[in-house]
Amino acid sequence: MIKKSQGRPSFHHNSSPFQFPGLDVPDSMKEAVKEFEKKNIPSSGPCKTRIGELFRAIQRIQYRAYNDGDLPWIVGSPTFMSYMFLMSDVDRLLYLGNNYNSETGNYEFQFTDPEVAKHSYDGRIFTECDDSLCNTLDITKYQLFDLLQNEKIKDESNDWDSRDYTEI
Repeated sequence: MIKKSQGRPSFHHNSSPFQFPGLDVPDSMKEAVKEFEKKNIPSSGPCKTRIGELFRAIQRIQYRAYNDGDLPWIVGSPTFMSYMFLMSDVDRLLYLGNNYNSETGNYEFQFTDPEVAKHSYDGRIFTECDDSLCNTLDITKYQLFDLLQNEKIKDESNDWDSRDYTEI
């Protein structure tokens, strides 16, 4: 439920500002993603795994967009480096594995969940903030999780801090 207070929507109960309304993944996947985040994203410091760090970058981008009005694609915004990390590392994943489709001549992922696949363009992971709150990055989380669960990508130890895109 959304209440209007001081000109800005406030969320309460089980509502989340980070729900993309056009995405209807199964509840089991939503719960599994929450568990993945709890297990792989520490309260401080970089994540131990690369996919965990990608999820941390998404969380940071969404949090700051909602709470502070950050636009991550603006050079110099507090989340710009997190957004660059996200886009760069997703591209790295695409070209790292056996994702080359000789029939189409493209590198592409094969998503197993039909809803997740529907939000893919040419077998790519979606990395765009199409709205000011960056809710559309939920698609990215579900796509990464789908690929990880179905062993299309592998998680690995993390050497990066997505907040400033530096090696640790």
